[in-house]
Amino acid sequence: MSFILLRSGHRFDPDATMENTYLIEDIAHALSKEVRYGGHCRGSYTVAQHSVLCSKLVSPPNALCALMHDATEAYIKDIPKPIKAFLGASYEDLEYDVWQGIASTFNLPHKLPNEVKQADQAMMAIEVASDIAPASSDPAWMKYNRHSTDSFTIDGIWTQPAAEEAFLKRFWELTA
Repeated sequence: MSFILLRSGHRFDPDATMENTYLIEDIAHALSKEVRYGGHCRGSYTVAQHSVLCSKLVSPPNALCALMHDATEAYIKDIPKPIKAFLGASYEDLEYDVWQGIASTFNLPHKLPNEVKQADQAMMAIEVASDIAPASSDPAWMKYNRHSTDSFTIDGIWTQPAAEEAFLKRFWELTA
């Protein structure tokens, strides 16, 4: 079997990334169950919550892209960056191809804007400051403590249904 069956009943075929059907409902559902940091965080802080909050850090023209910046993880899972680097080009190529399918479906840029990448880094700093990300005094990790977290702190971790609902609500708000 070369596909996974999605909640909607559609198939995701990693060999046909441009032919797959990408539905916002599948993305919101999967990301609301995908825990950040490979599960090594406080509670069940999801990719959906991270994405909704990230979308509020950018200018309005980039908000939808920021919301969707991790949408590939609905199909090929959230893999921490150091592990992605270890997996090499084949995983990066698959992630790129899935993003191209998502970008085409939702009329997003085929390359993430710098503002979105910066917001994603700022979210890591906010997650560290909010005691959601794993705590560490490791110098490589401490760089996130040096980012400005003046934007906000994360007051609580959303339940899975609340994260899914917030993701969908933000999507419809940005695409109305």
